[in-house]
Amino acid sequence: MFGIWDLLTSYSNPTHVRDDLKKLASLGASQAPDQPKRPPHRHRHLKADQIEELIAAYQFGQTIFQLADTYQIDRRTVSAILKREGVRTRWQVMDEATTDRAVQLHAQGLTPPKIAEELDTTAGTVRRALKRRGVPPRPVGTNQWG
Repeated sequence: MFGIWDLLTSYSNPTHVRDDLKKLASLGASQAPDQPKRPPHRHRHLKADQIEELIAAYQFGQTIFQLADTYQIDRRTVSAILKREGVRTRWQVMDEATTDRAVQLHAQGLTPPKIAEELDTTAGTVRRALKRRGVPPRPVGTNQWG
């Protein structure tokens, strides 16, 4: 019969792990096996004329999300560029028709992040619009899987 002692000794100090560690230690740092390298992270730097175009488009009314898609950069990068260039950012406010649609989607059971995705805005903007309309937030933990 296989006892608790046998079980503990077979899993407590596996000899193959000890042997592998000894082998690695004897190889030294210069002979250690190569670790798989991650692909280099690509940073997209915009040229000065692209930054000017980005600022003009933002001031003309495009959203940070639209600019991020256009220039293939992260929305946080767009915000950082605008801040660095001294451009005052605007709060995104939904118009009445869009707010009506957000209320409808919320009544259908969609969460603010899903509504935001549908309306090409942010979840925070959706939450603020729903709050202005008097729509109470759902209790935490509801509609997680729908």
